[in-house]
Amino acid sequence: MKTTVSQTGSFIPKWHDNRDEPESEQLIVEYDHLSWAARQKFITRDKTKYTIDDIEVKTDDEAVVDALDQHAKMEITAQTDDAGITAAMHPRLINFEDENGDAIDTWAKLIKIPSTPENEIELLIGEIITELSAGAKQNKSKNSK
Repeated sequence: MKTTVSQTGSFIPKWHDNRDEPESEQLIVEYDHLSWAARQKFITRDKTKYTIDDIEVKTDDEAVVDALDQHAKMEITAQTDDAGITAAMHPRLINFEDENGDAIDTWAKLIKIPSTPENEIELLIGEIITELSAGAKQNKSKNSK
């Protein structure tokens, strides 16, 4: 099976009815896909939640097996640094500028814009974080079920 792996992606935010604008005027966010290994750097796991399920127990005693099933569950908790993942994906903005006509084309520039009731920039930032922290989207292919 031949597979082509994309290194970059893009999406058009819904923010401020952006998708209703003419294509040539739509705000587009381009970004770099992260590898699985790179994404793991932004996930913190609480190892204190591991329990006896980590240990192999050999017994034919049904009472012991039942007790283990009821009381020895492995529980993993994790926290994801979504903002960190987003920044590492180097979002680039196309067709976005400030009131002076200066391009707002990087994540660093975007997160420095003051949020006002008119621009609600935190909603755009939130939409980008949500989209990018979810990871690469699977494209539907003719073989998808």
